[in-house]
Amino acid sequence: MKTYNTIQELMDDLGIKRKPISPNFNIYKYSELSNPEVKKEIFEPHRKRFFSINFHVKNVTARRIGYTYFEKLDKSINFNSPMQPFSIHGEKSVGSEGFGVFFTSDFFKPYKHRFDIIREFPFFKLNTLPYFKLKKELFNNINDLLEEIHLEYTNNAPYNMEIIHSQLIILLHRIKRIKSDKYQTIELSRAEEITNNFEDLIIKEINSNKTLREYAEKLFISAIYLSECVKKSTGQSAKKVIIDYKLLQAKAMLKSSNEPISRIATSMGYSETTNFIKFFKEHQGVTPLVYRKN
Repeated sequence: MKTYNTIQELMDDLGIKRKPISPNFNIYKYSELSNPEVKKEIFEPHRKRFFSINFHVKNVTARRIGYTYFEKLDKSINFNSPMQPFSIHGEKSVGSEGFGVFFTSDFFKPYKHRFDIIREFPFFKLNTLPYFKLKKELFNNINDLLEEIHLEYTNNAPYNMEIIHSQLIILLHRIKRIKSDKYQTIELSRAEEITNNFEDLIIKEINSNKTLREYAEKLFISAIYLSECVKKSTGQSAKKVIIDYKLLQAKAMLKSSNEPISRIATSMGYSETTNFIKFFKEHQGVTPLVYRKN
């Protein structure tokens, strides 16, 4: 499976010839694409090491994020977190009308770690990301904002990156409102819904160091059923999903602060620092101190 390490690699495969003005942000309109130059890798399963948003005005294709398949994408928006498998199905077309937005954690000023972005904007989860069908007013609102961002990017006028920084934050907060309106979420299967709620709980209570059984109790289901749902929806065990989030949290704290390892361990719910060090080394391959220094 191909991995796009930079946004520019993806733009090259999309056939976008416009000169980039930032390695950490880009936006394009579907109408900009010259389909004969779009490489087949765009449609096949791939991963990206950056965040992406796809805003669909009119679309004849279907998308798969992780294990979840979505279709009927007109007037909808979807989100892709770094390293999530992604593919396009149906016609060999990215879409007829809409926008693609790509950004890295380095684009944020002040800097935000990947974990900080996921925690603040939890529609960028590691596994389950629902699409949202947008009501008319919100659809028009987001469409207008994306038009403004695209205009700023393509005009390359003075202070455009500062303006785009602000516009991206506004966009993300407006999208955040959607999560409170369940009527706009595209319907998920029971297993996908449970997995989605499970990830929401992990993000919300990341410092609690809860066990799988405790998460299951909060969802009013058995640990066995929770594990079955997560495996069906993500291809991973529920315990692995918890570990991935805890590891991402630990990396963020190690890189974005000078707090002693012992204090980080305590804030993550470990009563013994040695247990935190053992956990980190087992799943990252190096100790927390070595990771911080590197």
